Amino acid sequence: MLLQPITYQGDMLALFCMKSDQIENFSRTDQRLLQVFADYIAIALHNVRQFEDALEKSSYDYLTGIYNRSALMQLGEDMLENAKKSGHSTFGHMQGDAVIKQVTVLMKQMQRHGIIARFGGEEFILLIDSLSKHTLYELAEEIRYACEACPIPADTGTIHFTISI
Repeated sequence: MLLQPITYQGDMLALFCMKSDQIENFSRTDQRLLQVFADYIAIALHNVRQFEDALEKSSYDYLTGIYNRSALMQLGEDMLENAKKSGHSTFGHMQGDAVIKQVTVLMKQMQRHGIIARFGGEEFILLIDSLSKHTLYELAEEIRYACEACPIPADTGTIHFTISI
């Protein structure tokens, strides 16, 4: 039996074992080749671990420790694909666009002051000057309730949505 530790920078990563039914079947050349092979395996294992570590770190927000946007998008796509495969109804970009358009319509109907802007994705800004906190709160609640009470027809069913302000 020929045992060869697979190490990288002093850390043992694995143990490679070759066995033969014949006594002294392995030559010095075999041992040297096994050492070279073990060195290549060590580098490959180290690279895999480094890649996995980098992938793990790239999925989390450094400040909060929760998933970041990139991970959310990937996990969300996976969940959406699983939902489609299992026959659950899902909504896609077209339905999301319909919701964004409807929120815009509702906000324009309730706009008494200021300006409305789409900040990005599904984020809107209603920039208002010279209103009390109480009046702003009432307006925000009015918009929120209007969205909650506004179902949108879709091919796969009705979309009910809420917003946070």
